[in-house]
Amino acid sequence: MWDILVPLQFKENLEMRTRYADQPEKFMDSELDLDEEVKKLMAIAGSPELYPAFVRTNTVQTLLSLLTHQNTDIVADVIGVFEDLTDADVTEDSEEEALQLVDSMLEYDALSQLLYRLRHFNEAVPEEAEAVQKLLSVFENMIEVKPDVAEQLVQLGDAKTGFLRWVLDRLKNVKELEGNKQYVSELLSILMQSSTANQLKLAAMNGIDALLSCVFPYKGRNARTDGEEEYVGNLFGCLCSCLMPAENKLKFMQAEGLELMQLILKEKRAARVGSLKVLDFATTRCPPACERWVDLTGLKQLFAIFMGKSKMKHKKGEENTEQEEEEHTVSVISNLFQGLSRGSRRDRVAAKFVENEFEKCDRLMELYNRYLTKVVAEQAELEQLTEEEDLSADEVLLRRMDAGLYTLQQCALIIGNLWIVGDQGVKQRLLMLLHQQSNTMAEVRDVLREVRLTIGSEGDAGERERQQARVKRMLTAMGVSEDDLDAELREHKLQQEADAAALPEELQPNGDAHVGVAGGIPQQEGVGQDGDVEMDVEGVDMDVQHGQPELTEQPDNASYKHPVPDQETEVPDLPPLPPSEPFPAEDEEARHRQKHKRKHRDQDMPSDDIPSSRISKRDQDVEPAVHANGKPAYSVVDGDEQPSRKERAEELGSSREGERHQHRSERKHKHRASDADVPSSRNKDHHKDRERSDSHRQRDRDSSKRHQEDDRSDRHRSSKGKDRDEDRSRRHRHDDDRQHRSRR
Repeated sequence: MWDILVPLQFKENLEMRTRYADQPEKFMDSELDLDEEVKKLMAIAGSPELYPAFVRTNTVQTLLSLLTHQNTDIVADVIGVFEDLTDADVTEDSEEEALQLVDSMLEYDALSQLLYRLRHFNEAVPEEAEAVQKLLSVFENMIEVKPDVAEQLVQLGDAKTGFLRWVLDRLKNVKELEGNKQYVSELLSILMQSSTANQLKLAAMNGIDALLSCVFPYKGRNARTDGEEEYVGNLFGCLCSCLMPAENKLKFMQAEGLELMQLILKEKRAARVGSLKVLDFATTRCPPACERWVDLTGLKQLFAIFMGKSKMKHKKGEENTEQEEEEHTVSVISNLFQGLSRGSRRDRVAAKFVENEFEKCDRLMELYNRYLTKVVAEQAELEQLTEEEDLSADEVLLRRMDAGLYTLQQCALIIGNLWIVGDQGVKQRLLMLLHQQSNTMAEVRDVLREVRLTIGSEGDAGERERQQARVKRMLTAMGVSEDDLDAELREHKLQQEADAAALPEELQPNGDAHVGVAGGIPQQEGVGQDGDVEMDVEGVDMDVQHGQPELTEQPDNASYKHPVPDQETEVPDLPPLPPSEPFPAEDEEARHRQKHKRKHRDQDMPSDDIPSSRISKRDQDVEPAVHANGKPAYSVVDGDEQPSRKERAEELGSSREGERHQHRSERKHKHRASDADVPSSRNKDHHKDRERSDSHRQRDRDSSKRHQEDDRSDRHRSSKGKDRDEDRSRRHRHDDDRQHRSRR
């Protein structure tokens, strides 16, 4: 019946409007009847099984024609009908019927007609503003039913009249936040998530700069309402989606996006979480962004958040975002290690883990042990569930990712990069922290092996091989045989081929598109084909002494002992390290575990009973180890843990204080034996004598020694000359005292 009544009423109203264009009262009744018939169509939304019959009629085409009607109330009702018909609650259980409806709308060019109506609404009128919200809801519902609609909608029109231009103008030009602006940001976030073409077009229309302009006001203040907080989150989500293509990352840098993210990180505001997320996306597989971030001295803010020293203040009832912050911070540090080539910038990142008594290493291993515990517990639970019910590989992977598998892998990658750097103190610190939690390097190697086998192949053809080669270098530095790694990779590929062959033909993967846990994005142009982005810096001295205070950011032209070859030239192989330098991970690990066993076994043993072979070289008066550059290594020798910087200072200070006390005691007793008749002023000067230099003290000791020899000789002299010799000795002492006072 609707296929007859609606077109009939529409035709009648059109004739009346044409005949009585200047007399609205004569065609008002026909418009009321038309509006009533349009509202009746909303009842079809309650019966999705009627959608095929509804599509076979011309009703969809008639409703789309009504979008150009001059009466905005009728247009709003038509948009309301489409909103109800495509509502997610209605189409959830009727996907096929809903898909037929959306296809019919696209056949009659619904997107162009809806966009035309959208550009002619006046949102200053409340009724038309409500119609705009319903129209945006129709777009969202169509995308949910058929995701390809997102790309069609963005590519519709040109740079001046397209839907994307309307969205960007709506975000920039309307200052105050209201419902429609929030909805526009949400819809834009959905459009950017689903299509790379949409992300590229947004960047081409200067959309990244527009999004940064919308984010800037929240640099120094928090969102005031829940709706405003959701709006800010949508903006950051759009930025993250736009940064997926490598081309957009360069435009993000040109728009000074990294500088804005740094300003936000300095402020303890709610937007800091979003800026960390954007920074994570910007530095992934983008060496120029990594270099720019180090040049901006962004390591200071990044590692302050990493160490938990820059915490945001949360109101009561607000969600704590510390875990999300630490996850993104760990990911950014991992991106910096993988994105920076050998040279001053990479050394500055690695040096952060050496300064302040390896406090960054302590924090890194704290996070690693925490996420390892979570993932192991989740894995044990999944093994029990697998026995009871059949879980797919994707479900198991998602459960492990929710438990923190990705952050665990990033922590393992940071450990692997630090191991390649080759700093002996960092290696020993990491091993000590692992053993304190009863963990071993074997667990770190297992995590890295899983990362290597699950690396995706998105981007250019050699990206997957470069990343696998990078992880392989980490594993070989930790003592794993290259032959074992190659055999493991070949076995994994054979297993993948067997699994793919067992799938039905329509479900088999297309080509080599394997997406894993650490799936990548296109590699940036200018990076060497051999993967030099993670260039070997093994054995490079970072010019940082262990235990030094916080390092200040150094300029890139600072002098370094090891010359850095140009990236365009071939890098020669580094010479092998001397025997006293880094040793294999297996020997080092066994050495540390044996040290901890001896430590607990020797606690209650008398010192005389401890074999000399288990006494440290430091206790045997052996000089400490020294690097080739002449700096003290303070390394662990024969399993003995060297004292910290504070302990060495206290030990040195106490020994010097003991020597000063001994000298004062000897001088005091010597003077008592010969200075019985010295005036009180001499005693006063004797106390001031403590402040003299070492040369003066030696001169005093020589003078006192001479006086004692004179006194001993006087005992053998005759009584006749005794008084005369004592007067002479006293005069000598007074002369020496006046001489010392004049010098002081």
